[in-house]
Amino acid sequence: MRLTYKRFGWICMGFLALAVGGCGLLEAFTVPAPDSLTGEACFLTPSDALGPYYIAGAPLKDSLYPEGTPGQRLMISGTVYTAGCADVLAGAEVDVWQADANGEYDFSDQFLGRGRVLTDENGRYTFETVLPGEYEPRPRHIHFRVYHPDTGELITQLYFEGSVSGAPDALTIPLEQDGDTLRGTFDIVVRP
Repeated sequence: MRLTYKRFGWICMGFLALAVGGCGLLEAFTVPAPDSLTGEACFLTPSDALGPYYIAGAPLKDSLYPEGTPGQRLMISGTVYTAGCADVLAGAEVDVWQADANGEYDFSDQFLGRGRVLTDENGRYTFETVLPGEYEPRPRHIHFRVYHPDTGELITQLYFEGSVSGAPDALTIPLEQDGDTLRGTFDIVVRP
């Protein structure tokens, strides 16, 4: 069999696909939406593992832990966009869950560290929590399940700069100190 440029290209694409995770080839090169970066790029947010600790049915609430819970207070906000960032996604359900400051998940009926928020008419969401603790071998992270009837479901995770290495750059955000609270912006782009 003769190796043509076309075959060579397909072979290279195959090796590249294996190197970046198989069928997630295109999503492996994505980054958060403009507000999180320079305002120039807008690509689909990469999917990430659901993880073993998801529990369906978390209540609608904008604070995952009550005031006085041990740990550094953290405020996460962002905008949910459709592909290309031409439109925002109002009414999207943003389901989040995470470990507490000690790296432990709550499985009680109080849904501590778990909750859902809906995006407003501008596609914006906000919730308050505590900075999740690290647990081996995972860096600090918050799980996201974004759902809207028009776009379906995106499972992803949010990571933080300065945490244990191994987190994808496209899902890692900086945090800024604002008084007693850390603040971060995590914009999400979903398929239309």
